[in-house]
Amino acid sequence: MNILAIGCHPDDVEINCVGTLIRCVQRGDNVTVCHFCNGNMGHEVIMPDELREIRTAEAEKAGALAGIKVINGDIGDLLANGYDMEQRNKAIKIIRDADPEFHITLAGAYHPEIEAELNYLSVPYAHPLDSTVIQRRRQRGQTTTYYVCCTESFPNTFTF
Repeated sequence: MNILAIGCHPDDVEINCVGTLIRCVQRGDNVTVCHFCNGNMGHEVIMPDELREIRTAEAEKAGALAGIKVINGDIGDLLANGYDMEQRNKAIKIIRDADPEFHITLAGAYHPEIEAELNYLSVPYAHPLDSTVIQRRRQRGQTTTYYVCCTESFPNTFTF
């Protein structure tokens, strides 16, 4: 089994569930931990660039000891932004590298640049999709639905 745990900062996943992840490694699973942000803003004295290097090295060492692959998304701590398409694409790549068959869903505004990656897409009723998009998604075995909400310019949910 492929297991991917994504946390914001180095040590978030480890503090919350490393015991479970080690059990998964012992069972023979492929375990990957991703720290999406690099932990560069968590100290009063150590400057961000140096802290980034320290926390990255600590995370990699801890992963090696546990038999866990560690990925650093390398986004600055205060720069994570779910509306940033480059960051969203980075998250999709991390997921696909860990498990190419994983189903990614989105409820929100239509974004053609990531539409093919979304197994399930639910768009606001006020934003009907072109029928060719729906047909193309059906041919790929993907689900498309509508929901009723206030109109938004950005997706309101991006789940893995």
